[in-house]
Amino acid sequence: MGRPRLVAAMVIIFTLGFAWSGLAHGQAASGWQAGAAVFSIAPRSQDLEDGLSLGGYDGGRVAVGIHTPITARALALTAGAERLLLLVLDLPGFDQELSTRIRAEAATATGWPQDRIWVAATHTHAAPDLLGLWGGAPDGYRTLVRERAVAAAQLAVERLEPVELAMASFRARGLGENRRGWAFTDETLSLLVARRPGGPVVATLINAGIPPRVLGPENRWISPDWVGSLRAALEEWHGGTAFFLTGAGGDVVPAAAAEGFHGAMAFGIEVARRVDEALQGLLAGEGAIPWRALEPHLRVSVAELVLPVQSPAVLEAVEAGRVGYRLGRTGDLVTVTTWVGRATFGRGDARAEALTIPGEVVTRMGIQIRGLMHHPDGFIFSLTHDTLGVFLSWDEWMTGRHGHDEEAHSLGINGGVLLYQALSALP
Repeated sequence: MGRPRLVAAMVIIFTLGFAWSGLAHGQAASGWQAGAAVFSIAPRSQDLEDGLSLGGYDGGRVAVGIHTPITARALALTAGAERLLLLVLDLPGFDQELSTRIRAEAATATGWPQDRIWVAATHTHAAPDLLGLWGGAPDGYRTLVRERAVAAAQLAVERLEPVELAMASFRARGLGENRRGWAFTDETLSLLVARRPGGPVVATLINAGIPPRVLGPENRWISPDWVGSLRAALEEWHGGTAFFLTGAGGDVVPAAAAEGFHGAMAFGIEVARRVDEALQGLLAGEGAIPWRALEPHLRVSVAELVLPVQSPAVLEAVEAGRVGYRLGRTGDLVTVTTWVGRATFGRGDARAEALTIPGEVVTRMGIQIRGLMHHPDGFIFSLTHDTLGVFLSWDEWMTGRHGHDEEAHSLGINGGVLLYQALSALP
């Protein structure tokens, strides 16, 4: 081969290699790309032997074993140069020390900016306490969760492939009950589906204001609760990887017909059945539930939010070293800095939006937050970036509802107002 032809061949090889490298990191392709990955974060035998507490309820529940494995799930999405990586953990929550390390290490592993890596919890009350509020978990298990979450993030980015993106929303009646005595819940169930062009499903994201809390305080077994059977059913019926993020459900419990693991499985299958009806319409190109095809345009914005910490329980836990939060001061107020985010998928009237909540949000405030979206049927990603308790609107504060339980699990009266203002300011 002559020198000019050799140089030309080298240029072609280099160009192809550069294009593939860019494609793998979502930098070169102008259309939608998606990749998904799942890693188990089920505790090992030594973690259980060291004493591992389940989070939620009143604490004091040491895990006795694993009923259903819990997971770290990563969904990578790109359009052009913009990207978003969702990391969803089957946990009640996590502290800032853990989420900060996951973001930093995932950014190193993928080359993606930290503010484009969103860490979320499903809020199952049948998984290890990585907040430190209910007894905590061994350091070795925290390391396992961090490493598996980062591995899921890296693999999801490596699996990026061209997809079509579509969303739908419908009213899922009768699935939740309001604990604060309101006659309604946010019944919006929103779906985001990535599938190969004209082909099989790559990922299905389900967002609804129904926390995974069928399993009660008597349970001692690790499980993703009803979300496990929801995801398993959809993956069996349609393929791909299924994700669930809790919406405006800070004052909601599942309206399950039965308790325990039987009730959790049955409830998850019921939710899956309703999602399946919508997916059948998408795949068939017709159906009662309208789908919006989303143009390949992604916009992501993130902003800091400084919140006053007025909860004596949180302050005591931080001072005792049980909870890994970084507290500061603004004047005489003790504060914590967190983040809120907005993601816009598509353009114009066909777009869909997602807003993040660094904790839980009650029904009425969640409905108000929907008013900040172009289409109110978008996504509310609760327990994303942070798990800082329950956010309530000021007019619902200390009004005697549910024995002030949500207020007791809140940072304070000002959190809801400040959260709403921060979300309103996001571009």
